Amino acid sequence: MRGALALLGLALIAVLGAAAWTVVMDLNSERGAAAADARHAYVKRVQEKIQEVTAQALAGTRARGTRTTLRLRIEVNPEGLLSSVRVAQSSGDPDLDQLALTIVRTAAPFGAFPADMRRTTRVVELNSVFQFH
Repeated sequence: MRGALALLGLALIAVLGAAAWTVVMDLNSERGAAAADARHAYVKRVQEKIQEVTAQALAGTRARGTRTTLRLRIEVNPEGLLSSVRVAQSSGDPDLDQLALTIVRTAAPFGAFPADMRRTTRVVELNSVFQFH
């Protein structure tokens, strides 16, 4: 685990990029544009929280120079609770995969969906890409 933490030291983490998430929603809502803005802002807050936890987990570590990518699938319910998180594409290092899962679990909960978003959104699914350098 210590080696995985060291690998993360200089990690460039592209978490939850704008194109890397989808939202399951009811499409017959008149509040579509407002809800879309709320979803974008909500995903940005989730991203920032995961990045904060990552920075805390990596404080004082150094990278080994290995390059790898890890993909996680994250689902958040309307209460902001983590419904599920799983490795969609492994980094090839089980310790690194486990560390990324632990970081996301530690970052949860993410806060309840805003009222407008709650009317149109049942779950936020985030396909998160971590790139480690």
